[in-house]
Amino acid sequence: MSLETARGEMIEFPAGADRIRAHLARPVGVARAPAVILLHGINGLAPGNRAAADQLAAAGYVALAMDWFSVDQDPHDRVVMGYVAAAGEYLRAQDYVDADRLVVGGYCRGGAQTYVALAEHRWLRAGLAYHATLPRQPDPARRAEVFDYVQRIQAPVLILHGAADHTSPIENTYRLVRQFDEQGTPYVLKVYSGVGHGFYLPEGSGYDPYASADAWRETLAFLDHHLRV
Repeated sequence: MSLETARGEMIEFPAGADRIRAHLARPVGVARAPAVILLHGINGLAPGNRAAADQLAAAGYVALAMDWFSVDQDPHDRVVMGYVAAAGEYLRAQDYVDADRLVVGGYCRGGAQTYVALAEHRWLRAGLAYHATLPRQPDPARRAEVFDYVQRIQAPVLILHGAADHTSPIENTYRLVRQFDEQGTPYVLKVYSGVGHGFYLPEGSGYDPYASADAWRETLAFLDHHLRV
């Protein structure tokens, strides 16, 4: 399937009294497919986020790249969790979505939100965390403390991070996976030597074409393993 035949469109879905914008991409000629909810980083729903959704659709997955800036430019992560729940409701109502196979993934701050979503929403089958920002001193007025949620994560997680990420040092990710090891949470961790933050999408501050291409291969293998069985 080509990107041309899988290119998505902007939609809106309800989240309580709010309307949330999203780029929805779906595979052509597939009756019911697993779906991925994508969470952007601090740069908002950029062209790269939409292209990533289209790429997933071309690989046979429904992808909903949600604009969690739709109402507020800096909502608390707890508010975003409500948007994730609403996105799940929207997707489950579509006859072309396999309602039992929903995944969440995110980049930068959206990667950190992915961990929170996996803890809060047990209906999510797996998670994708791309250079997730796990700050040394999170601001509780703006963000959830990811490490307060880690012990409740049971779903498998793909974690892709740069060894030279100074925005979210790799030591924080190692701390997170040590807790996963202790509690038996399944995960795949791949660390890219010499690669910094924001390596996956072209708009990222540390975009790295090699690491990005490899991360896509890891993503597809992970999704196929956990959602095609």
